[in-house]
Amino acid sequence: MILVWTLAGFVFASLFPLSVAHAQSPPASLVWPTVGVGAGYMRFEQLGIQEGLSNNTVLAIWQDSLGFLWFGTREGLNKYDGYGFTVYTAELNTPGTLSDSYITALAETPDGSLWIGTRNGGLNRFDLKENTFEQISLTIEAISNPELQINTLLVDSKSRLWVGTQHGLVRLDPGGDGLSGFQHDPNEESSLSDDEILSLFEDGEGQLWVGTSNGLNRFEHDGAFKRYLTGISSGVSVVTSITGDGGGNLWFGSQGGLINFDPEQGTYRVFRHNPNDPGSLSSNHIKAILRDRSGRLWIGFDDQGVNLLSDFIEGNLQVTPFQHKNYDPQSLSKNTVRVLFEDEGGLLWFGTEGGGVNKANPATRNFGYYQHEPGNPNSPAGENITALAFDGDRRSLWIGTAGMGISRMDLVTGEFVHYVHDPEDETSLGGDDITLLHLGARGDLYVESQGGGWKSMIPL
Repeated sequence: MILVWTLAGFVFASLFPLSVAHAQSPPASLVWPTVGVGAGYMRFEQLGIQEGLSNNTVLAIWQDSLGFLWFGTREGLNKYDGYGFTVYTAELNTPGTLSDSYITALAETPDGSLWIGTRNGGLNRFDLKENTFEQISLTIEAISNPELQINTLLVDSKSRLWVGTQHGLVRLDPGGDGLSGFQHDPNEESSLSDDEILSLFEDGEGQLWVGTSNGLNRFEHDGAFKRYLTGISSGVSVVTSITGDGGGNLWFGSQGGLINFDPEQGTYRVFRHNPNDPGSLSSNHIKAILRDRSGRLWIGFDDQGVNLLSDFIEGNLQVTPFQHKNYDPQSLSKNTVRVLFEDEGGLLWFGTEGGGVNKANPATRNFGYYQHEPGNPNSPAGENITALAFDGDRRSLWIGTAGMGISRMDLVTGEFVHYVHDPEDETSLGGDDITLLHLGARGDLYVESQGGGWKSMIPL
């Protein structure tokens, strides 16, 4: 069933399956003026410097084979045991320590080595058993800079470590048996499209995909690269993150929106923010994407929090946004999300810029509260909730307010639609001061308002 109650201007909803009889299909003759559409809710728990994190900007997250979580920040590497943090930082002229405290990427190989990419100190290896660090030299032509900036790391299905840097791509074979480098060559079309490597992904066929600041690359078995989406000025060519869709296609985030890519056909579709469509992406500037074990796609933005892809039917995309709200301490701590990660228990971790790391359980997303936000149509219309009516057939909750009309909340998507009195329209509400709501057997909504009497509405 669905439990709903109100308290001090909040609407609380706990959603469970409910079996109801289907009402007759409503006629389309009665349409009321509408404004606005809305958002979902999920509880976030924040971990920051007050809890022992070394810095509130989290750039990398990993869970090792022993179950510990690791957070890479601008000021150190943090190991989290569920209770507290152990912090590792660079120490000048001290062997066995990090080469740099600015941590950008993390990955683990099957031999128990945790690999750490840094901004100014190249690559480090941490022995999880010995608890010591070793700086790894990447001595390959122009990539041999010991202070090389590393942007991303990936361990593939053959236990090879791929290192994406500002100056090309490096591959380390298992056991240190081989080191290979790949760079852009303007005279060779089968080389990388650009040397600034931003993202790496291995698909279900063992194919390596490389996102750069100028296009997407597929690594061929003969060591060559096939290029896609290069030279697009809208920001689509800046491939910041890549994942699969579970059906052979790719999703990748860019500075120009979210792209669904069909490798077999070489075709793609770009989804962008549309200010006139509340169901569109919250922003075009994507920092991270994650496909969780349930197949849901999460999208982290440079400036607009997180979106959950809630619907992708026949190429139409609808998202549910989650953002920081000043009045809600259990919302996302900051709206710049740098990294997304799912741990072995199914919990989601969100690394933010300046807000530490956030933890959320998507399994409890079906419980939350909704409060009026001034100036935001994506919330209940008013602070004073006076009446409620549940529509099981349409999975909707009708919310009556004092002086602000009625809001209808879609309990599946979390979207809101608002209905108000319009003196120029006799089919609109009789008044905005709602005193009672009642849903009839045929799906008619009966509304009583102060000064407006009773009026029947057939929900669309």
